[in-house]
Amino acid sequence: MILYLSLWDNLCMMFLGMALFKWGFFSAKLSTRSYWLSLLGSYSIGLPLSAVGMFLMQQRLLDPAQYAQQWIIPALGYDVQRALAGIGHASLVILLYRSGVVPWLLKALANVGQMAFSNYILQTLCCTLFFNGYGLGYYGKLAYHQLYYVVAVVWIINLTFSAIWLQFYQFGPLEWA
Repeated sequence: MILYLSLWDNLCMMFLGMALFKWGFFSAKLSTRSYWLSLLGSYSIGLPLSAVGMFLMQQRLLDPAQYAQQWIIPALGYDVQRALAGIGHASLVILLYRSGVVPWLLKALANVGQMAFSNYILQTLCCTLFFNGYGLGYYGKLAYHQLYYVVAVVWIINLTFSAIWLQFYQFGPLEWA
């Protein structure tokens, strides 16, 4: 059942991304006003829904019996939360790009995007070595807030690796394949 729901979840997000791409959303073809409206609209609905969903999930995790019986309730709005937050994040990045405020950050993100597959595998290796038993074995041992430190370190690794690699090569090592 979970695999079935996961398949539909992934397909719906891919279709949303394809529709946004076809409309020119990711190519910065829309007006600046459109991106501001999508940013404000997406964040004003998506972020409060995400906060409520996270609160409900944490409450259910504190009581495993209640979590096992009612796991679907906080997950019902998850797809909407994720889609809206993603559209808001993309709008923010496009607005930052258009403003030219932080060109170094946008260049760094472009490097990571240019090596997306290599960075995906790199972050998978980093996290499996950090969390799994054949590595450091930190799975289930960190508080929620400590996971943000892990995310920051993985991003620093990806940003650094991409910048260094792309000084010598046009594509990432796995993109050649």
